[in-house]
Amino acid sequence: MFSPFQKAEALRIYDQVGSVDRTIRILGYPTRRCLYGWIQERSEQDPTARRKAIRVKRDKDMVSKEVRKQQDILSAEEVDELQEKLRKAQMTLDILQEIVRRKQMQPSFTLAPVSQREKTEIIDLLRSKYSLHELLEAAAIDRSAYYYHHNALERRRSETEK
Repeated sequence: MFSPFQKAEALRIYDQVGSVDRTIRILGYPTRRCLYGWIQERSEQDPTARRKAIRVKRDKDMVSKEVRKQQDILSAEEVDELQEKLRKAQMTLDILQEIVRRKQMQPSFTLAPVSQREKTEIIDLLRSKYSLHELLEAAAIDRSAYYYHHNALERRRSETEK
């Protein structure tokens, strides 16, 4: 009734899933009685066949669990990338907090854009914590504009000290 190929395929699926019901649901054939007969016939011909199939299935399961575990663990590069993103987010937060603090101190509190002079002052405050390049990028200010305002602020400070 069934070809040798169909029989072998059914036994292979049975060895993989370990269940007669699931094998029949997957393939749509044979009957339970027929599949049990094939399993019995195979075990009479080769008594170790079922144990070998179970061992192969167990080994496959262990490998797939290990693969899933490795996929769950982030690679060192991914961790470094996430830490860098976190560092940049913290820097952006620090800049914004300083902007808000400065704006609230002004008598006429407005949401006007931050001037380049104010950005320069904020960058000077945060330079000990972050690199100049990162701060300039986050504040969206050119290096030349930063140094222009930085030098002007330094000149004002030195004049007021005299």
